[in-house]
Amino acid sequence: MHADIEGAGRAVKIAKTFRWTWKDEDVSQFCDAAGWQIEHQRKRGATLVTDLQIDKPYSFVGLDRSLLQQQGGTKESVTHIDFRITDSRIPPGQRRAILDQLNERLTAVLGTPTWWDVDGQAAWYLRCVIVLVAADDDATYIDLVNPLYQKWHDETEDR
Repeated sequence: MHADIEGAGRAVKIAKTFRWTWKDEDVSQFCDAAGWQIEHQRKRGATLVTDLQIDKPYSFVGLDRSLLQQQGGTKESVTHIDFRITDSRIPPGQRRAILDQLNERLTAVLGTPTWWDVDGQAAWYLRCVIVLVAADDDATYIDLVNPLYQKWHDETEDR
């Protein structure tokens, strides 16, 4: 089982300073900055190949222009970019240690998280991007989220 904590920290550092507009062009520009590649692009999303040293170095880009425009996002289309930072199938006993290492690395890059929970998930609400850390039975993930999309998601979840 392998986790690319340093690669994740590098990608998040790029995301922190990236000039997010959340328009379609951001996908290729972020890929260029991070050394990633677009594998497939479709109407509702894109698949990227990251430079992380893991067994499935893929990223998914969510696109939803209609939803973002309803939220006031003029010409915005990118809702989020999520990517794995671990190999597939994390042994349950290693999940928390990986989350702790990742959160320590991201705290060095981003400062204290805006929130975190007892399971090791965390979030940093920055001005132009929200960085979320989560894990499931498959892998540990980072999600770079458009603040308008996160606002919509939070409001929907509160209902």
